[in-house]
Amino acid sequence: MIINFKPISQLPTVPESDYSPEVLLYSSCDGYHLSHAFFCPVSGEFQHFADFTERKIENPNNYKAWAFLTGEPEVIR
Repeated sequence: MIINFKPISQLPTVPESDYSPEVLLYSSCDGYHLSHAFFCPVSGEFQHFADFTERKIENPNNYKAWAFLTGEPEVIR
C-alpha cells in the first residue's frame, strides 16, 4: 500500500465511483485520524470529511494533509 498525502487545501476528487472512501487525515497537533471523504453521487463533487461515526468534520483546516487509503491491507472498522 502506498499512502500519497495531499495538502488539506487540495480537495479530493471521487475515486472510481466510491462516494465515501476511507482517508487518513494528518494533524500536527495529535497525529493521524481515520475518516471518510464524502462526495455527491450525482456530480462527484467533494462534500466533506467525516469521522468514523460519519459526523462531519467542521474545520478541516485543523489538519495539514489527507490521503486515500486504498488497496491491501484493508483498514478494519
